[in-house]
Amino acid sequence: FGSNVRLLCPSSSPRFAPTRRHNAMLASALRSLLLFDCDGPEAEAPPCPLLDVHLQGGTAVALGWDALNLRVALALAGGLGIGDRVAFISMGGGELQDEVVLPAGAGVTDLSICCSPEEGTTLAAIACTDGALRLIDASVGGGAPAAIVRTAYSHGVASTAVQLSSDADHVASGSASGHV
Repeated sequence: FGSNVRLLCPSSSPRFAPTRRHNAMLASALRSLLLFDCDGPEAEAPPCPLLDVHLQGGTAVALGWDALNLRVALALAGGLGIGDRVAFISMGGGELQDEVVLPAGAGVTDLSICCSPEEGTTLAAIACTDGALRLIDASVGGGAPAAIVRTAYSHGVASTAVQLSSDADHVASGSASGHV
C-alpha cells in the first residue's frame, strides 16, 4: 500500500445511501491509486484490486471519497510540470473526471471531502504550504468544472491538516506551528 489509506463504509454513514454493491472499500495511493472491496469473507490470498490506476506525474499526499459521485479525490504533489493539483478519478473505471490545478507556490498537504446528497454538492477542502485553506466546489451536474471557490489564510505558516464537518458548515485545520 501507499502512504495514504482511507476506508469507506457507506452503510455506516447516515448521509450516504449506497449506490453500488460494495458496502466497504479501501483505497491507497502514492504513485498508483488502488481500490479494494473490503466487504466479504476474509481470504488467505491478497485481494485483487477493483481499480489500479497509475498516477501520471506527481505523488499522492492525501485522498478522500466522493461517495455522492463515486469518485476518489487525490491531492497530488508535483509532477507534469504544472504544480500541485486535486484530481477526481472515477471509482468505476479509473478515468480522470475533473482536476483543479493550484496556484504557483501552493503545495497541497491534506484534503477533506464533504458530500451532501440533499443538495447534490461535493466540496473539498485542502490545506496548503502557503498557509491557505482552499475550498473546491467539485459538484457534478451543473456543467461547470471543479474550481476553487474560497481561499482563507488562517495560519501564517504552512497548513498541514484539514477536516470538513459532515455538513460542511465548519472546518478544522492544523499548521506547521502546531496550532489548530
